[in-house]
Amino acid sequence: MKIGTKLENGLEIEVDIGELATQADGSALLRYGDTVVLSSVVSSKTNVTGIDFLPLTVEFRQKSYAVGEIPGGFYKREGKPTEEEILTSRLIDRSVRPLFADGFCEDTQVISYVLSSDGSLIEDVVAINATAISLLVSDIPFNIPVAAVKVGIRNDKFILNPSSGEENELELVVAGVENGIVMVEGRANFIPEEKFIEALQFAHEHIKKLIDFQIKVARAVGKPKREFKPITFSEEVIEKIAKIVDPKDIIYTQPKIARKNKEKECYEKLLEKIDDLIPLQDKYSQEERESILTQSFFELIRRAMRYEIINSGKRIDGRGPDDIREIRIKLGVLPRVHGSAIFIRGETQAMVTATLGTRKDVQFIETFGIISPTEVKRFMFHYNFPPFSSGEVKPIKGPSRREIGHGYLAEKALLPLIPSEDKFPYTVRLVSDILSSNGSTSMASVCGGSLALFDAGVPVPFHVAGVAMGVIQEGSKYEVITDILGDEDHIGDMDFKIAGSRKGISAVQMDLKTFGLSFKVIQDAVERAKRAREKILSIMENEISVPKPISIHAPRFAKLKIDVDKIGILIGPSGRNIKQITEKTGSDIELDQDGNVRIFSKSEEKLRETIELINYYTSDVEVGKVYRARVKRFLQNGVLVQLLPTLQYAFMHISQITDKRISKSSDVLKLGEEIEVKVIRIEDDGKIYVSRKEVLEGAGQERRYEFHRKKRR
Repeated sequence: MKIGTKLENGLEIEVDIGELATQADGSALLRYGDTVVLSSVVSSKTNVTGIDFLPLTVEFRQKSYAVGEIPGGFYKREGKPTEEEILTSRLIDRSVRPLFADGFCEDTQVISYVLSSDGSLIEDVVAINATAISLLVSDIPFNIPVAAVKVGIRNDKFILNPSSGEENELELVVAGVENGIVMVEGRANFIPEEKFIEALQFAHEHIKKLIDFQIKVARAVGKPKREFKPITFSEEVIEKIAKIVDPKDIIYTQPKIARKNKEKECYEKLLEKIDDLIPLQDKYSQEERESILTQSFFELIRRAMRYEIINSGKRIDGRGPDDIREIRIKLGVLPRVHGSAIFIRGETQAMVTATLGTRKDVQFIETFGIISPTEVKRFMFHYNFPPFSSGEVKPIKGPSRREIGHGYLAEKALLPLIPSEDKFPYTVRLVSDILSSNGSTSMASVCGGSLALFDAGVPVPFHVAGVAMGVIQEGSKYEVITDILGDEDHIGDMDFKIAGSRKGISAVQMDLKTFGLSFKVIQDAVERAKRAREKILSIMENEISVPKPISIHAPRFAKLKIDVDKIGILIGPSGRNIKQITEKTGSDIELDQDGNVRIFSKSEEKLRETIELINYYTSDVEVGKVYRARVKRFLQNGVLVQLLPTLQYAFMHISQITDKRISKSSDVLKLGEEIEVKVIRIEDDGKIYVSRKEVLEGAGQERRYEFHRKKRR
């Protein structure tokens, strides 16, 4: 069944239900312009017990045929997911995960395929909307419509779903339900906070229209929702636990490891009394009883944390709502790297290193399996979260989706700082290794990354900092909390990461767990985040306010300009000359058709040596200089030679070949032989005359040459 509607921007969206992926629990083929996405969802029916979370996996894949291309490389098919596909999978997951029915814990998988693309790069929002529809029309307990749009700014006006290639000061992906926002992800070029709030409101107006369309589709073709047996906390069990355990004794225990040990100790005592707390009944299995006890225990702690914050303004580490944890900064901590900084905020520690590379170190952007040589990244940010940072034991594998997402968020936050290539030709890579984690490691990475750029000598104009905000809301009362801890993120209603400078916002990531938050609450959080960010920026500026000189261990750079007609001379036959320079100096040389030469060398010494060699190859021929020359042609009264490396031709009279009298040049020289010569004269018409070095070392040879020249006349 096909159902469609028109949007305000003139495009029509059309969804096809029931024709494709018929064995899935739900599927939707959504078309937006020439972009077509198929989304399917399947959930197991095992009546799983013993877990208190939704095991949801989301896979987003772009098909090469969608843009009429065949994958590049030897292996002519799509391989592992690209970074873009992973980031879009995260967007879909964060948009729909909070909307499943409470207590639903079945294995659930969403798969979205891009089957056709018009190149507008809005596949992410189309996939979110297709996923929402496939869930709504399925029998899975997912009842709340959610829609997504992309927002840009051009000429100070908001644009709905801007196409790729359009220059935007803002790029936000916003997902929402009828009465609020669910998820926000985006970057900006330091826009004011007021403009950001306006963008969210603009997005929500268009989201509500898409939700009306989803409701229409669900009513027309939706399946009845399946029944399931939720295993969750029990109010009766919570009351019994509260008589045994005082949650305040747990939540105010510091530091984090001590609190977790206290939690474990209390839980083990409760587990010993499980028969008193949850009498053995035919209704529940032993596994279900333990699950109810676990969820009831942590629900008691969650409620206690929220109560203390809402009613006393006291947080688990003793701070007030607007307080930032103590910040410590260390610069230049690693001797051989180009730039390094350790940013410590409370128990969170991020060690960020900066590496300066050459143009050959850029990352080619891979889209739909095709690598475009024209689209490259000069700035990269990579984030690592090792198990020891949270006191855990886990195998170290490739970067997780969370690590990729956090790195991308930090990259967006700092990208507006990076100078253009003509001002700073280096490729820049930042790596954040989290050494200790207790809240907002991504924002600590942003702060550490800004400091590392200053330490590496990157000519950035100012610092960028980030902070994570939270909201606790009970009825009409709410409290915004600044610089949230990991546990506050877990028990709160909003996780809002916001980064920027004193000028404005550069990156945001927001996830809401409740959908009654008004724009007034979000605006309050944004304003408090600005004040907190300015405090952090002041601390960073006090530590370092002007970029350091570039490290002696970083590549050295120079730019030269040579005559266009000397380009071929510098390159040499089959690239011989430039290869000899690079092999001798180890430098990277980039040569443009307009004569601009860019040089990257490992040291100042190698840089000077490279410049001298380039000048040697490209400088004009001078009287008195000695050159290598190759014999090219024998003449009646001498020989024609080619000067190396300039490749210009010169004449050598037979009397200048040797200090002995000879009848012909070939008695001494061989065709193609390389000899050393000295330039002795350059005529006004540009003709060059040379003599063998050995001849000029004898007395009176130049005078003898003059005698023969006059005699010929």
